[in-house]
Amino acid sequence: MTATTTKRKAEFAKLYRSELPAIVNYAARRSTATDAVDVAAETFAIAWRRMDDIPAGNERPWLYGVARRVLANQRRGTLRRTALHDKLCSEWKPSVAQIAESMTQSPLAQALNLLSDDDRDILLLAGVEELRPAEIALVLDVKPEVARNRLSRARARLRIALENTALHTTQTNALTEGGES
Repeated sequence: MTATTTKRKAEFAKLYRSELPAIVNYAARRSTATDAVDVAAETFAIAWRRMDDIPAGNERPWLYGVARRVLANQRRGTLRRTALHDKLCSEWKPSVAQIAESMTQSPLAQALNLLSDDDRDILLLAGVEELRPAEIALVLDVKPEVARNRLSRARARLRIALENTALHTTQTNALTEGGES
């Protein structure tokens, strides 16, 4: 370690010890306590990189300026994340569980529940997630031809399950309606 590096570390340690409470308090008055600690950490990381730019005798105001910009960057980041979150929520598609819950009484839901997990999964990837067979192949880590064949077989089994469900529903309705008269 050179004398310059040792001197620089000592100067930074002195600056850090003397100014840390002021910077944390400055940031805490403008954000949450947790964010204040993060702001102080980022402020001192910048101070370490820019030690030569810190004006002698005006260290605290310089650090306040850095902390102010760090806080502004934090706020902008929060605004961007909030805007992205809002956009994603507005474009959000309901989950498979929510779809299944909303249609638990539908013949389609009943038919899907009769299928294997693999059949149900590939049908939902195609129907709900709107994936093409080539994309389903990537999800399942199989060749596109295999995904197309599996999807075709799953659709055939779904048709049979739908027919059975419709027949069962018709018989149940006939029994219910016939028992009431």
